[in-house]
Order: sequence, then C-alpha cells, then structure tokens
Amino acid sequence: MNGADGWAMTTVYNGRSLAEPHLDPLWERLDSQHAVVFVHPNAYAPPPRVCPHH
Repeated sequence: MNGADGWAMTTVYNGRSLAEPHLDPLWERLDSQHAVVFVHPNAYAPPPRVCPHH
C-alpha cells in the first residue's frame, strides 16, 4: 500500500482493537499485497488489554 515495505501497528488505537470487523478490508488488502505487518502487543495499550505470554 502506497509503496511501503511494511507497517507497524499497536494492538489498540484510540480504544479500538485491530481485530474489529470494520478493519477486515484493511487486513484483506494488506494480505493481498503480501505486506509485512509488525503488531506491537503493548505499545500505547492500557494494562488490562495486555496479556502475559508464557
């Protein structure tokens, strides 16, 4: 998209999760272009939204 080699995103932006259905077209487009997406699990996310990894 727009000539970018990849994208970096946080799991939550303005209180909205990246998993919300209204973002499906974005994910479909990124997937169709084989885009690299780095999703940071806790940058800017309030503590209750971050799950520990074991």
